[in-house]
Amino acid sequence: KDVYKVKGKAFSFTHKKKIYNMENEHLFTIRNKFWHWLTRKAFIYNAEGEKIATLSNNTYSRKYVVEDYIDEIEIIGHAFRLGLSVKKGEEEIGKITRQLTFIGDAFVLETENQQLMPFLVALTIALDNIMDDKIRDLND
Repeated sequence: KDVYKVKGKAFSFTHKKKIYNMENEHLFTIRNKFWHWLTRKAFIYNAEGEKIATLSNNTYSRKYVVEDYIDEIEIIGHAFRLGLSVKKGEEEIGKITRQLTFIGDAFVLETENQQLMPFLVALTIALDNIMDDKIRDLND
């Protein structure tokens, strides 16, 4: 069952995407850092346009770190299909897996804490943006 909608333009230098609930209320905006060297970053903004978190990943690491957020959060894992663990300290607060589809990206996000769900959706989109950048760079 769909719970959130993600909208973005076909062409965007920063891969800007907006997240809405099913009532069409804007929740978050995600955009990548335009220039990167070894560390890729995606920024998460709330509906008012305030930056609330930065997801970063060193090119050679499997760990993604959330910075500038109220809690220390990491995403650890090998690939979407095997599942990624979202951790706050030692506690797993969510799990992200990718579903294979022919028309776009689809994810399954599991968490015990439903209040965290909207932010974890934004985090998943930011993660997907960074992973898409990595794939594009490998193909260049």
